[in-house]
Amino acid sequence: MKYVVVYDISDTKRRNKVSRLLSSYGSRVQFSCFEIETSLSGVKRIEKEISDIIDHDTDRVFIFPISHYVIDKVEKFGVVKELNESTVL
Repeated sequence: MKYVVVYDISDTKRRNKVSRLLSSYGSRVQFSCFEIETSLSGVKRIEKEISDIIDHDTDRVFIFPISHYVIDKVEKFGVVKELNESTVL
């Protein structure tokens, strides 16, 4: 299944750790947004890894499942390309 992961992390060091982690699982589509294709057990592993990094009092992470029923209906406008670390940092 495909997932969209978005985050708002206040600390640069933690934000970079989460960014590197998510880069190993999927593609960056915005500065704080990744598309990831994985199984349910894979997303649970990602949730655990992120949970170990973030500050639960100040940071926010959302993981949205995108079902195969709606994936073809996702609209993308403007510049649609994968961003990499050098684009962001």
